[in-house]
Amino acid sequence: MLPVFYHFIIKRKTGNNSFDNFELTGIAVIKINGGNKMSIEDNKNIARRFIQVWGNGNLDIIDELADPSISVHYPSIPKIINSSKIFKQVMESFRSAFPDSVIRIDEEIAENDNVVLQWSFSGTHKGNMLGIPPSGMAVSWTGITIYHIAHGKVVLERGEEDFRGFLRQIGLAAQA
Repeated sequence: MLPVFYHFIIKRKTGNNSFDNFELTGIAVIKINGGNKMSIEDNKNIARRFIQVWGNGNLDIIDELADPSISVHYPSIPKIINSSKIFKQVMESFRSAFPDSVIRIDEEIAENDNVVLQWSFSGTHKGNMLGIPPSGMAVSWTGITIYHIAHGKVVLERGEEDFRGFLRQIGLAAQA
């Protein structure tokens, strides 16, 4: 719910072609999502489609399903992404690094406007990623991503991934 301040001036015609002015001022509380509330199943479908941009899904899904000011947070990404255009550029770079990427959803949990996906990723490291030169190695890792969805658009993607596992697989981190 959002409080909104309003102020109206209403003119009422009186006799002899004159007008009386009435002023009306107040605060109304407006429920933004009203009838546009998405069902939990709708939100799960959006999240399932959206996560595929990390795999072999069409990057145009970002244009379709991301809010223009989407916020994307992952520990491995040095800066928070706050734009669908920047996110698409990051994904183009990621796809260059892993051109055969596949993402599989292992589990999902949803409540209200939030969807949590546990996922598994696999691909071949064939390009530069975050300053790490290509290793040519087939790699895989897992993670969990939380999506917040409003009005059919992803407004927040926040995840945790086993980036250290990726680094171990390409020989840049010690084996446990």
